[in-house]
This record gives sequence, C-alpha cells and structure tokens, in this order.
Amino acid sequence: MRRFIMAALAGFASLAAAPQAEAVNISYTIQADCFGSCANAGLQQGALIFGTLTVARDTFVVGGTFDTSDLVDFSITYGIGQTISRATSVGASLVGVWSNDLDTIAALDLRAATALAPATGVGIVFMLGGSILSTNANCATAACDAVSWTSAATLNNVTLRAAPGAGPAPVPAPPALALVLGGLAALGLVGRGRRRRPTAA
Repeated sequence: MRRFIMAALAGFASLAAAPQAEAVNISYTIQADCFGSCANAGLQQGALIFGTLTVARDTFVVGGTFDTSDLVDFSITYGIGQTISRATSVGASLVGVWSNDLDTIAALDLRAATALAPATGVGIVFMLGGSILSTNANCATAACDAVSWTSAATLNNVTLRAAPGAGPAPVPAPPALALVLGGLAALGLVGRGRRRRPTAA
C-alpha cells in the first residue's frame, strides 16, 4: 500500500510541475440596433449592428473581471458591409465582468476607433447598457481608453451571447489537485492505522 501511495504521489507531483495549458478562447456574438441619431453613422433607425467578440478565458472566475490583455479579437459590422475590427482599429480597450457561467457576461465596456486624434474615423463604445457608433471619432491614445466624437448614433437592444461550439471547459484549478493529493495521503494513513490495530487474543 505504501509503495502504491508513494508512486501515485510522485505521478501527481510530476503533473503539477508540468507546463500550464495554453489559453483557451471563447467567442461571443454581438447584436444591437440603431436607436437614435442614426443618420450620424449613415444608418436608418432600427438598422442591425452585429459581430463577434473573442476573449481569452484561461483566467475565468465566476464574477471575476477581464481586461484588454484578454482581448483576442472583435469585429462589428454596420450599414452595408462596413466593419470596425481589431485589425482596422488603431487601438482598443476592454473591461468586463464574467457572469456565473461562460455563456453570459455581466458587464462589458469595449472601446475602439480607426483613427488617432486629431484625425477622425469610425469609433465605438460598446456596453451592454447602451452603446454608440460614430463615423467621426478617434482614440486619444493608442491604448484607446477614451473615444471622442462630434456626433454619434446610439445603439439599443444590445446582446452578447456565447457562440455555438465555444470550446471545452477551462482546465480545473490547482486546488483540485491538492484535494486529490490530500485524499491519497489520507488513504495512506488509514492503511497504516489498520496494520497497527492489535489482533484479538
């Protein structure tokens, strides 16, 4: 029994020392419609805005936060095939809060623009509570923590849902390994205790 326990502990120790798995990403579908001042973005009222947002979820914690370092990609389409994306933006910033599962996000603030001040281009401030889209916006800096505009369309009915086939669940956290090791150690103690129990006369 002792040899089995020692071999198992050595095996789990080697797993604990193994390199961490690569980050796993999850994609969300974005949808909204133009609600007010739509002409400022060349849109009609009720026009559909849609796209995708991809976030690294290797650090997923229920109710935890994520930020720009977790932003993998985004693309938002409006009008007749017009798009603003991570590739076309001069900068983008992201702040968000995970919900109680990977299918939903409790709070989101995505900001991006295709131009740095003083030039102007397409800009977005995308939040679940309300968003804007402008064709004369810019980022103050390359980090794009702030987006400025002279006129913008407001977006309503903003939704963000996990895309089908989002991928496997995150790898169990290290505490799970500690529980397994603790259980094996307990088995070893139980085995020793049984061997030491005196026999009846």
